[in-house]
Amino acid sequence: HCMLAWEMLHSIVVGPVGIDNVYFEAFIKGFQLPCSTGVDLVDIVRSFSGAEEFVCTAQASSILDFTSLHICFLCSISECSLRELANAFSIAGHNFAGKIFEEVFKDFLTGIGALCPQLLEDAKSRLSVEVRASLSGLQSPTFRMRLMCWAVTGATCILHDGNPIRVGILRLTNWLSSHLITSMV
Repeated sequence: HCMLAWEMLHSIVVGPVGIDNVYFEAFIKGFQLPCSTGVDLVDIVRSFSGAEEFVCTAQASSILDFTSLHICFLCSISECSLRELANAFSIAGHNFAGKIFEEVFKDFLTGIGALCPQLLEDAKSRLSVEVRASLSGLQSPTFRMRLMCWAVTGATCILHDGNPIRVGILRLTNWLSSHLITSMV
């Protein structure tokens, strides 16, 4: 059972790459390392009242959809700037017209596939076999959400005990004053 658990964990984290390679061996060794307290992952799983409770807890921390992210939107721009943003959205085309920042942000995160498929296709020949094999994850409906969560929090799962992910839009008053930017904290 222990070996099967490592294979399942590898498939979830790394992807469908075969397990008979040095990367997987390093992956297993890394996950089998004990914490500073001497506790390892197997001890953590055993600390639950059963495997089912561990799996349920892990699933509750998973990003299942946009609402899983626990995002708090902040708006720190004037009404005038909001109108400018609305005008920019209407000029950008039917996918943006009539929407507010939160809707555009959500549409982006819930989108599927590579943002620039042609650029990705051009770069594929320079990627390792393992990375190319993991690109199937791009078709996952939660891929962009997990990537954003990882970039902002350092984890690909929800950290329920922390503050919500704050996403804001603001207008800088320096040399970028003519551009609206987003800030993820």
